[in-house]
Amino acid sequence: MVRMGETVEAGRLLAALETWRGYLDDLLRVDLDGASTKLRLVVSYAAREPLLRPLVERLRARFPREDFFARLGASDLGIPAGGPDRLAFLHDLLVHLKRGERITLRELLTSRELFGGGGLEERWERFRALVVAPLKEDVEALCERLRGRARDAEVDAEAFFSGALAEGSTAEAMRGDEAAGEEGASLNALRAAIRRAGLGVAEDDLLTDVDLLSVELRKHEPSADRLAELVEGFRAVSSDLGDAAGACLPPSDRPSTQGAVESGAGPSGAVCGGPGGAAPNEARAGGAVPGHRAQPALGGAEREAIAAERAALAAERAALAAEREALQAEREALQAERRALRAEREAGGGPRRGAEGAD
Repeated sequence: MVRMGETVEAGRLLAALETWRGYLDDLLRVDLDGASTKLRLVVSYAAREPLLRPLVERLRARFPREDFFARLGASDLGIPAGGPDRLAFLHDLLVHLKRGERITLRELLTSRELFGGGGLEERWERFRALVVAPLKEDVEALCERLRGRARDAEVDAEAFFSGALAEGSTAEAMRGDEAAGEEGASLNALRAAIRRAGLGVAEDDLLTDVDLLSVELRKHEPSADRLAELVEGFRAVSSDLGDAAGACLPPSDRPSTQGAVESGAGPSGAVCGGPGGAAPNEARAGGAVPGHRAQPALGGAEREAIAAERAALAAERAALAAEREALQAEREALQAERRALRAEREAGGGPRRGAEGAD
């Protein structure tokens, strides 16, 4: 599993994405009889490829289960118009169809007018045009981002996918934290500080908060209260992380330089807690800094929302871990089937039925 702050060669990450795109291309070309095998390969590869797991985790967390199925009930399947939401929704759809959760592929094809009349093959063709082709286009867009880089260039895969799925237009989403100038450098510095701190299980939660901070900063009008709430979460862990998080804020949302100097902060003025942040020692002691507002109370709606997002992500991670175990068992079964088929061919007997499924 690639962790936040760890880098991989751009060529390796590109190869993983292109392989996934290749499986999608196979799914586009196969007839309905072969769809089950190719669908399983598309979903299984993305779930078990370590370089793609940061992407898959974010895709699965974007639409909570009940929200997904509520959207799926719409006449147009609730498919978003484009951007990161479309990528996440279409990937989720293939995952649920592969698992057979609540609906199977054949049930979907026969129950929706969206796929038109005619036989199942005609409906499958329409499904491929509406679902598989757009998903392949979105994966190709991720590939395109990497092709302009030297193959041996180091890329933070977590930051790369986090930037690609950030809120905003597709063009904005494709720039990534590592290409976002001063803001991106500050976010990566915060991630590095979290990894150096050796916080154990709390590390994943804090790295998720960095993603939430990145998303908020990319909004056209970031919420000052939300920024303050997020930064205070880092401050509660340590003053160093609070300083690093505060440095990510736009200058207009940071405390004044004078206030920072008076409170003993460094020359950068990065006293965290967002607007009106308290000095590190006084904040821990419950004191106030003259001329500054008190920190927002913990336990509010924003904090509950963050906690809910963390819980949802943790649940998705647990589900992915269980799926990886199931995929490993499936992979071993497929390998056993290939060995049996190979032995059968070498013995010169029996038809080659199932060879396609073994691939």
